[in-house]
Amino acid sequence: MKNIKEILRLASTGTFSARQIAKSCNCSPSTVSAVLERAKNAKLDTEWPVINAMSDDELEARLYPDEH
Repeated sequence: MKNIKEILRLASTGTFSARQIAKSCNCSPSTVSAVLERAKNAKLDTEWPVINAMSDDELEARLYPDEH
C-alpha cells in the first residue's frame, strides 16, 4: 500500500510522468497507470491531502471496491 500512496503523491504534484513515477516506486509504468485510473474512477485523482489522511484499508476499499 505504501507504493500506492507514493504513486498518488507523486502524481498529485503534476510534475512527473508515469515512467518517472514507476522508476521512483520500483514498479512498471502500467502499474502506475492502473493505480491512477482507479484513483480517477474513485474521484481521488488530485486529492492528495484526502488520500494521505486515509488509512490503508480505506484507500484500498476505495480503489478496489469489487474486491471488498
